[in-house]
Amino acid sequence: MTNIQIQSEQEFTYDGRVGAFLFICGPIVSVLGYAWLLNELTSSYASSADLAPPFVVMAAGGVALLIGCVMMLIGRTYRHVVTVQQSDRAADPQAMRDGR
Repeated sequence: MTNIQIQSEQEFTYDGRVGAFLFICGPIVSVLGYAWLLNELTSSYASSADLAPPFVVMAAGGVALLIGCVMMLIGRTYRHVVTVQQSDRAADPQAMRDGR
């Protein structure tokens, strides 16, 4: 009888680690941009406020999140170790016929 055991590991490459960083920091940047936008809208000079920079910061955070997802998917390496063990039972045809 043959016993096969496979152990697999995965690691992030440099691109994968950068992707994980963007995946974590993208939403944080978006929240900061949203807080900035709320601050601009609630200020007493809201009619003269420039709203473009907060929207750019929010969009940059969203794009960083999406790019981070893709980089985490492609930035991986896999390592597999396959171990094959033959048992003595397979070498004995009489034991296989008897079901031992």
